[in-house]
Amino acid sequence: MSRRPELRGVFGWSFYADPSVEHWGAALLEWAGQEFGIRVAAARPAAAVLSLLTTSPLLLVLDGLEVLQEGPAGSGFGRLLDGVLREVLTGACRLPTAGLILLTSRFPFADLEAFDGRAARILDVPAFTPAEGSALLATAGGGWLPDDDRRELVAAVDGHALAVGVLAGALAARPPASDLTALRSELAEAARTSARVGRVLRFYADRLSEPDRYLVAAVSLFARPVPAQAILTVAGHEAFGGQLANWTEAMVRDAARDRLGGLVSWHPDGTLSAHPLVRDTFRTLVLGAAGAVADTVLADLPEGRVTNRADALRVVEVIELLLDADQWKAADDLYVRRTATGDVFNALPAAGLGLRAAIAFAGTSSRRDAIAVELTPNDQAFYVNDVGLSAMSAGDLDAARQYLPVAVHLERDAGDLANLGVSLLNLADCLGYLGQTGPALAATAEALTCAETVGDVQAADYSHAYLGWLAGMSGDPAEADKQFTAADQIGYANEGNHLCSVLGSRWADWLARTGRTRPAETLSRRNREICERNSWNDDVALSDRALGRLALVRGDVQAAGEHLTAATDCFRDGDYLTELAATLPDLAEHSRMAGDLDAADRHTAEAISIAAPRGLVPAHSSALAARARICADRAVATADPDYLARGRDAADAALRLATRHHLAWCELDALRAHAMLDQAEGTDHQWAARADALHARLVPPGLDPDPLATVERLVAAEKAAAQGQDREQE
Repeated sequence: MSRRPELRGVFGWSFYADPSVEHWGAALLEWAGQEFGIRVAAARPAAAVLSLLTTSPLLLVLDGLEVLQEGPAGSGFGRLLDGVLREVLTGACRLPTAGLILLTSRFPFADLEAFDGRAARILDVPAFTPAEGSALLATAGGGWLPDDDRRELVAAVDGHALAVGVLAGALAARPPASDLTALRSELAEAARTSARVGRVLRFYADRLSEPDRYLVAAVSLFARPVPAQAILTVAGHEAFGGQLANWTEAMVRDAARDRLGGLVSWHPDGTLSAHPLVRDTFRTLVLGAAGAVADTVLADLPEGRVTNRADALRVVEVIELLLDADQWKAADDLYVRRTATGDVFNALPAAGLGLRAAIAFAGTSSRRDAIAVELTPNDQAFYVNDVGLSAMSAGDLDAARQYLPVAVHLERDAGDLANLGVSLLNLADCLGYLGQTGPALAATAEALTCAETVGDVQAADYSHAYLGWLAGMSGDPAEADKQFTAADQIGYANEGNHLCSVLGSRWADWLARTGRTRPAETLSRRNREICERNSWNDDVALSDRALGRLALVRGDVQAAGEHLTAATDCFRDGDYLTELAATLPDLAEHSRMAGDLDAADRHTAEAISIAAPRGLVPAHSSALAARARICADRAVATADPDYLARGRDAADAALRLATRHHLAWCELDALRAHAMLDQAEGTDHQWAARADALHARLVPPGLDPDPLATVERLVAAEKAAAQGQDREQE
């Protein structure tokens, strides 16, 4: 604090003691109010905390973040699992903050690596040197071993803190020299540090008493800190063989604090936890008790599908445990009952958790093969498709492109046309986000054939809407209108509603782009009402984005900001990186129109950082065009020609992406950005003329001014004709 006298206070929080992000945020805001009279008004917890951090010079210390991070077994090792915390920490890196934030974790900070060396500084706690480790071993009871031997052991485990701590416990029991010689030999054979730590853990495990070994195993069954009473409850399972039958909570506490201190952590709130490497080593002893752990962890959850991310995380962790224990049917039943076969992860939304759950089932070839045996071949295709679908939403397009074609292949081989159509539409979705409209159209056309062959009306509805979306994206307005109208006619005839959810949002976007803002507004508002009523929060966000875009068209900056901010917040909280990348350029345009060019720059930079490495071409091109428009405004405001050069670079890059991938509307955005730069420069390079010509082609005369009314008339006429035929037959 002496080096940073401007800091007004320090707030510390241990997520080991309380892993609730909600509790942390509330406590921080309450503390700031009581200590300094700082009251933050914000509708969302993340926004409130960020507002505090950007205006008040505080030192915030967050300890034990690994409790809220994806573990080594996950595809996103080190990624924060809580959207609020992720938004706060990444936001603190993007925004100018008044203070400092100190984080500690046993895992890497995957979400902050992009800021390392700039707004963030990530430091690895150095390993023990041989001298330091030797001194620790001597202090902990290993002083009977010569210093050179202690140093050799520390070096053999690369000074890893956990391994050195475990060695201390093992040496305190004075194992025979022959055992230590064998350990040194095994450590020399291990190629990686994690393998060496595992060897040390097994060495120590073999020397524990049976009750102690089973106690560590019991703690290792739980993914996060757990009360001693829960440990003893699970220990009543037959897998423990009665080893902890006469134990009390006090005995558990004493063991954790004393002789098992290197393996088990005892926390101030009376809970226990184990390092992931310890868990992997010990829990295999009692995996038969996984079902009992599931009952304990989920005992206080309401029946039915989960309704919040915290409960969803608990369910996913239990599913992972059950699958590790080869209890496939129990895991599948939990997935079906508690997540509504994965629909929960869309509704919350929580794409990262959905991906994690699906990967638990189908993330490796051995798991995929096991599904067909332990469950059914249909389940195999379902979970493979689920991995691809969740990966696409979460922004892991590499995984999506790997898994979605496999699902298509499995369904095609099985001759399951109904599910083949679903998998093809998911593949088309992915290809559309990547700007690959040709292959996406081919996949959708095949999906439509599947739907028509099996007589699946809803699947045909979706297929026509996808064809409309892709035709519009590639610049075929007549085909887009035809397909969207066909889709809406099917849905309106069968359910009495116009297109809703993602289909409704895409149609609304198409109508707005082509100048039909009134039906687009009507459709979006109805869509939002339906989605909100059904708690489809991801689709509510899509509707908000559509409404925000419409507000931008009519120049209503305030309404645009409200809708686009709501959409962005939902996508960010729910790990919907693909949709977040597509929404940020709109939010940047809102900030530009509002005159906040710094915020606009931040939004475009974030959009590009998401879209570019993932190959999200439409979003990337849109963000570059937005950046070019911002540069045009800065050039006008400052008369600095450097902004014109930067803007031209961005507009050129946007145009190259658009033309290379035949994305007509992205091309139009890039041309218009160049036209704005012409205006800022006081010249005319004919960019405006090119933009006008393209717009005339994309919005030809004769487009139906109100397709919703047209569909209603068509359906009414069809029903009237059908009723007339019925009367004639009577």
